[in-house]
Amino acid sequence: MCGDEFLDFVENILLEIRINMHFQQDGAPPHNSRAVSDYLNQIFPNKWIGTHGPIRWTPRSPDSTPMDYFLWGYLKDKVYQTSLTDLEELKNRIGNECEALNVQLLRSVTIRELLHRAQYCLE
Repeated sequence: MCGDEFLDFVENILLEIRINMHFQQDGAPPHNSRAVSDYLNQIFPNKWIGTHGPIRWTPRSPDSTPMDYFLWGYLKDKVYQTSLTDLEELKNRIGNECEALNVQLLRSVTIRELLHRAQYCLE
């Protein structure tokens, strides 16, 4: 969506919603240019979340899926509990840990983290 399309989109949002609305920018490098920051500052003054925004958000932050904010760190902790001897052992450990994942654990992490992140956005 280019600048004009985005502006048209924003202008069609009810004013009472826009007044309280924040915009979250993703961490893609082209989206962190001065031109993009200036544009967002104009449209959402002090009310946008991004890598270099008034509300800081780390680049490539783990913000939406359990794979991002939980699974990779969990697997890494499990797989590297003891030293590895070779690539084959690494592959086997990753496979074994994936097979051993508890669905209930993933559900609880997903719900807890989603609520936490939604609360953070509201704040």
